[in-house]
Amino acid sequence: LIFDDKSIKNNVPTRRIADARITYNGFPLRPEFFETKDKIWLRQLFEIDIDVPVLMIMMGLQGSDSLVDIVKSLFPLSVRFHLLVCIGRNTNIKNALGALVLPPLISMTIVEETSRISDFMAISDLIYTKTGSASFCEIIQLKVPMMIDGTSKGLVWEQFNHVFA
Repeated sequence: LIFDDKSIKNNVPTRRIADARITYNGFPLRPEFFETKDKIWLRQLFEIDIDVPVLMIMMGLQGSDSLVDIVKSLFPLSVRFHLLVCIGRNTNIKNALGALVLPPLISMTIVEETSRISDFMAISDLIYTKTGSASFCEIIQLKVPMMIDGTSKGLVWEQFNHVFA
């Protein structure tokens, strides 16, 4: 199993697997998710103010079309923060995001497909995401608070993560 958690183990008896046969292996993650990150240096590298909270929005390909609406929904907030909006390979949405007129308290970086996703996650104060198993486990490993998007049912193998989170 991935984690030693009661909610996960509750699914095991229906499979008739003896407790002695259960091992906990974690989720396979790339090595960079186990590195110690210098958050101040990374914020300077990515030109993000050190004193401003960072909200990362990461919806994967399935949810990326909703990114513009998600970003707009944050406009009424009256706190200063920086957005990291991950679009991955969905570069079609980049122009729509870039055309948004941001309120004065919000700054934004659009993150296309990158090998530095662990760095962007590490400098985030909160990550808003769908429950894709890989990114879900990466965020848990980095110990960054996350808020799960529940506006859609999600893929069948991701549904348990809504309960687990």
